[in-house]
Amino acid sequence: MTAPRRDGEEEPWRKWIRQNPRLDSIRDGIALTDCDMWIHRYKVNTDRVSTREVQHLMLVEVKTFSADVPDSQRDTYQIINAILRTADRRTWSIPTRDGKPKRYVRSWGVHVLRLSGACPATSDGILWDGKLILAEKLEKILRFEVNPDTLREHSDRRHHAPSVAIQQQLRLRRLR
Repeated sequence: MTAPRRDGEEEPWRKWIRQNPRLDSIRDGIALTDCDMWIHRYKVNTDRVSTREVQHLMLVEVKTFSADVPDSQRDTYQIINAILRTADRRTWSIPTRDGKPKRYVRSWGVHVLRLSGACPATSDGILWDGKLILAEKLEKILRFEVNPDTLREHSDRRHHAPSVAIQQQLRLRRLR
């Protein structure tokens, strides 16, 4: 059997797993963990050149009332984080369901959000990966306006000048 939840509240199927003697966490070496929040920013940016088809994805483990991540959960998230960050430059080319061109998704891995209260509005302290932040910074992180790793401003703007062909197309559009 696995340890019961501290708050005592869980779905019946989770309770079944936790109380099932044939799924013993120690004997069978099974660690169960839930995923609190997958954040997916699907909005793409459009600049004067074209649409910038880059989406963002991260997994956030939320702990309320200053709870900490247990060792077994930390170990599982360390593995998931490594997998999410293995792609070249952490940007994956993902096919769409409807046959449209592939979309590019930047993976930001796994992060831990610890709140001293039940939510940011009722918390005196908000920790993002162990760093003290304000609710406003958390909002920017969740919109991917702030880099979740460095906590510095982040933008999807182009960092390289458009090619000569694209520059010529832009000039022709302006002349029309």
